[in-house]
Amino acid sequence: MFNSRTYQYYKFLLRSTNKHGVHSPFVYDLITKCFKWDCNRGRIYRTTEVQMLRSLASYFNVQTIATDGDLKRMPILIEKDYKWGDLDSISNETDFIIIFKPKNMRALVEEVLPSLKNDVCIALVDVYRKRKSIRAWKTHQKNEDITASIDFYKISLLFKRKEQQKQHFVIRL
Repeated sequence: MFNSRTYQYYKFLLRSTNKHGVHSPFVYDLITKCFKWDCNRGRIYRTTEVQMLRSLASYFNVQTIATDGDLKRMPILIEKDYKWGDLDSISNETDFIIIFKPKNMRALVEEVLPSLKNDVCIALVDVYRKRKSIRAWKTHQKNEDITASIDFYKISLLFKRKEQQKQHFVIRL
């Protein structure tokens, strides 16, 4: 029997593109500057989810982070002086939201997102873990407040940016 997660990964690989297939300046800069392409070898260094989250927080110059995860899982992020909070403490000041548990996605996107400021980034970790979270991810992409969604397979990003047209990107690193 074919593993569902393996199937999802192959499906992701078939749909995905690299930095050369991206026509949005915002997303192109995010890929090339945030995840630091190794141009000499034509590939990026393999990264873990936590390294990707750290790069995103640094790239966007984040001050306030809200998460539903255990901070002990993120020692690389803790060493910086961010203001931390849980999902209940999200305010208009929150710059970056990290969601580890799929059950928290729906409530956050439906209830909290409309009140957040412009340029907020929501990182969903391991969306392809369960079918339920894949369906939730596809639903959130269609949300009217979300203008850009980027699927990196390990991490999926949702952006609320008023100056950008609604677009979805599937990118392999």
